[in-house]
Amino acid sequence: MQPTRTTRLLQTGRPPAGQGPRPVNPPVMRASTVVFDSVAEWRAARQQRQTRQVLSYGARGTQTTFALENALSELEKGHRTQLYPTGLAAATQVLMALLRPGEHLLITDAVYAPVRHFCSTWLPARGVDCEFYAADGHDVAARLRPGKTRMIYAEVPGSLLNDMLDLPALAALARSCGAWLAVDNTWASGWLLNPLTLGADISILAATKYIAGHSDLLLGAAVCNERAYPVLAHFSESTGQTVSPDDAALALRGLRTLELRLERHERNALAVAQWLGRQPAVARVFHPALPDDPGHALWKRDFKGGNGLLAVEFHDPDPGRRDRFVDALECFGIGASWGGFESLAVPIDPAALRSVGAWHGRGSFVRLHVGLESPEDLCQDLMQAIAAAQFTTAPRNQTPTGAPMNRPLPPAFRMRRRQTLALCAAPLLLPGTGYAADPLPKVGDYPSQVIHVVSPFPAGGGNDMHMRLVTNELARTTGQPAVAENKGGAGGNIGAQSVAGSKPDGYTLLLSQVSIMAVNPVLYKAPGFDPLKDFVAITQINAAPLVLVVPANSSLRSMADLRKMAQEHTGSVTYASPGNGTLSHLLGVVLEKDAGIPMTHIPYRGAAPALLDLLGGQVTLMISSTSSVSGAIQQGKLRAIAISSPRRVGHFRAVPTLEEQGFKGMQFEDWYGFFAPAGTPPERVAYLNQAITSILRSRGVVQKITDAGGELVAGDAEQLAAQLRQDITRWSRLVKLAGMTVE
Repeated sequence: MQPTRTTRLLQTGRPPAGQGPRPVNPPVMRASTVVFDSVAEWRAARQQRQTRQVLSYGARGTQTTFALENALSELEKGHRTQLYPTGLAAATQVLMALLRPGEHLLITDAVYAPVRHFCSTWLPARGVDCEFYAADGHDVAARLRPGKTRMIYAEVPGSLLNDMLDLPALAALARSCGAWLAVDNTWASGWLLNPLTLGADISILAATKYIAGHSDLLLGAAVCNERAYPVLAHFSESTGQTVSPDDAALALRGLRTLELRLERHERNALAVAQWLGRQPAVARVFHPALPDDPGHALWKRDFKGGNGLLAVEFHDPDPGRRDRFVDALECFGIGASWGGFESLAVPIDPAALRSVGAWHGRGSFVRLHVGLESPEDLCQDLMQAIAAAQFTTAPRNQTPTGAPMNRPLPPAFRMRRRQTLALCAAPLLLPGTGYAADPLPKVGDYPSQVIHVVSPFPAGGGNDMHMRLVTNELARTTGQPAVAENKGGAGGNIGAQSVAGSKPDGYTLLLSQVSIMAVNPVLYKAPGFDPLKDFVAITQINAAPLVLVVPANSSLRSMADLRKMAQEHTGSVTYASPGNGTLSHLLGVVLEKDAGIPMTHIPYRGAAPALLDLLGGQVTLMISSTSSVSGAIQQGKLRAIAISSPRRVGHFRAVPTLEEQGFKGMQFEDWYGFFAPAGTPPERVAYLNQAITSILRSRGVVQKITDAGGELVAGDAEQLAAQLRQDITRWSRLVKLAGMTVE
């Protein structure tokens, strides 16, 4: 049997089988002096330690440090590993061991700041000529000096802004001139990328970060090929480099959960990055896993996944407001390093740490490390911190930022920025856009203060996306600030209750959907509101079917596959929904009771956390609105196996309907609509209807609704009220027939 890399990660560095009883974890061996039985034995150990792991003196290693060296060598597919007290020590030892006076070093402009300082101060003092190349590596060939260039030093992704470069191409350039290629691989931690298999000579790791994983030890490593190891080992031994066996043991323990932690960091960071990308204050999110990132194709080709590190650029260049944002964060600590389980945030200034390319005229930057906390909590925290910072938005004609100004942005990014900066709907429309040139005229003194729009679900799902799609433009349409708020819980009841109890003055709105208004009042014994008595309709945004999705690596490809699995393995199939009483939940009940597909319902507090667990393999499938999962489908992470519409729709035309697959009468259609508290003056309701529908009918917004699998409605208030009455009749009957109830 050949174990998978997941299994090997648990086994590597442990005592081998065939040696009798042994502990699961290598014991900690602390030693300085090692005693021998004879002079001959002592001399033999001293001779053998140059080429083998032999116990001779504590500084040369113990069984504990040897175990970690072996584990890292296997992890990185290297020859041998040299350990160091810190990641910085590993990097500087590599530079000093392999470079001589008069030689030329090419080092990335995106290098870790302390290494940059070392190369700018100490190496020149030793006669080494240090030259920085562009973070994406496009100018390396032009900077090579045949006969002089002795090393190319890379960091991928680059420090601070996650710049990507073509590592195999860099390796070919290094070989062409006989230079070493050293790569700082801390971001990938040996698990997501193996530089030595792509042509590097040395892979440098700050094991302090993801390998240790708990922010409580300092450790570095350099994993080498056969050519580099003897040179580096000899120099490191000559300079007394050694590590604590206790720290080595903790790093070994951290390795065992490295894969699981990185997967959770990646899911959380991607959720946070996508959420940040929708915020008006944000100019760009730097994360190579995002499809519109300039380095995404290289990341997709070379890496096996992502981690929790990202950077965000705000339009506002004021460092004071940037620092106010960081100070206001509650879930993110303020501190150096990253890779532990906790989330961190620090202000950064790329202009002070880059010397290649133009960095003037940009916004302000923050680096985030997204930890293992709930992404819902993290997005809520970021939302309140953005509000506390009081950022200004980008000038109307501002040049898009996020890449050196003399290098073009990818088309997808340019399109997203144009849509974000476009002016929104009003009576006088800008030619060809559908966006408004000026705010709507007031009705009396309305509006004259902040308008609050509440989503009754957590950040990151379809409801949140549609709320922000409108709220982001509402301030321009009305001439007053508009604030998006998430108040999730109890299947949407908490958010609905808060709006129902608000003052009916047109300044607090609810973006609801059919399950909250038509299902919850019957499903819950005490929902806390009456949809017909406590609310007045404003306008319906869209109508959209539900979709059944599975992870891309799932064996399920049709409803027939699902039925077969559920019937042959009773109790094994689980489905996620955004919560009890949602249409997703109802469709699952109907599939179980009427179609004979036994499944266990797993309710979540919104679509975003449900999606995270689906991607993580915690549930078999998810029943969701199309808008909540369209992005993951387009990225190839999910596969849709059925859609609940009467016919195929939009970007989901390749997905067969339930009707096509033999499930008759299962046409479930969700919608999103705006409501205000009952008693809101009719003239203000009419004003809000005009403001919101003008936004919805703009070209950019229509496209986003269509891309999410929905169909634009944008009707008058009475149309939504009539739709609600019809759905209350339909869905309440189904809930009663199914015998569903929630306390």
